[in-house]
Amino acid sequence: MKKAIAMTLLAATISVASIAKPTDPIKTNEKAFDVGLYYDYTSGRIKAFFEKNKEDVLTVRLLDKEGQTISVNTLKNKSSVSKLYYDVNKLADGEYTLKVSDGETESVHKIEIKQPKPWEAVQFD
Repeated sequence: MKKAIAMTLLAATISVASIAKPTDPIKTNEKAFDVGLYYDYTSGRIKAFFEKNKEDVLTVRLLDKEGQTISVNTLKNKSSVSKLYYDVNKLADGEYTLKVSDGETESVHKIEIKQPKPWEAVQFD
């Protein structure tokens, strides 16, 4: 009896599996990489976060308003997530650009740097 029930369940499973529609290939509209930026004016650092495919290599350039390169970094690590910190305390106030490229795709991010003004002592009478 148990054998008959098992054979019936097996036959039903095979029938359902053969009738089931094959799955369509997964379509992805995936970006080559993602970039997140945060300018922490209290510490004077730009914090840049990158998410990429593990095998990809990213080139990250920090440019001034004239387009002159201030810094170049290459992210080659086998991790899908990376981060870079840029100390901008000695840079003049103004607009800067962070360009990220994997050789095929380029992402451009404008950054406005304003150094905090020093505190002034105020005397009350």
